[in-house]
Amino acid sequence: MPGGKLWPGVLKAGFLAGDVLALSGGAALPAFALWDRFGVKYAVVTLLLALVFRLGFERPLPPGKRVLVYGLLVALAFPLVVLAYVLPIAEALGASLIVLIVYRWRRRRERADAAKGGS
Repeated sequence: MPGGKLWPGVLKAGFLAGDVLALSGGAALPAFALWDRFGVKYAVVTLLLALVFRLGFERPLPPGKRVLVYGLLVALAFPLVVLAYVLPIAEALGASLIVLIVYRWRRRRERADAAKGGS
């Protein structure tokens, strides 16, 4: 970069290491600023937590109890979001979600094969 100044809209050399993103006007943003926002992290972790719960653990419940369970799930996701700043919580929930999807798909396929063979 000429003269050590950042060009507008050009990435600083350390961006790949997670430093800053240079913007026009000399402003700079942290490289992964969106993920570091608590609201975004809370929404992602809560969504993944709800999907993992739905695929792995949910049992048929009346609507009132279901609202209570999911309300508690949303409220109690807060400690996981706090831990997500130092531990790979979202990544672990994503991996769990993939495992549960594969398990459900294989179970459904085995049931369909058994139904075809039984009749």
